[in-house]
Amino acid sequence: MSGPPSAEPEGVPCYRAMMFGADGRMVLQAVIAAAGDDDAKAQVQALVDGHGIDLWDQLRFIARFEPDPAPPQV
Repeated sequence: MSGPPSAEPEGVPCYRAMMFGADGRMVLQAVIAAAGDDDAKAQVQALVDGHGIDLWDQLRFIARFEPDPAPPQV
C-alpha cells in the first residue's frame, strides 16, 4: 500500500513561498520546485515585489525576504 499522492515531483525538493501583505496576513502561497536551498532562495528573491516572503522546506524555515522600501513620495 502506498501513501497519499505527493505534490513533490520525485527527486525534486518542493519548497513553500508564503507572501504576506502589509497587514501581516498571508496573501499567497506558492510551491517552488528547486534543486536546493540556494536555488529556492534565488527563485523567491525574483518574486519579491512589495510583499514580504517567507521560504519554507516543509517545517524548516529557510529565509525571510523583505520587500524593497517604498521610494519617497514627492
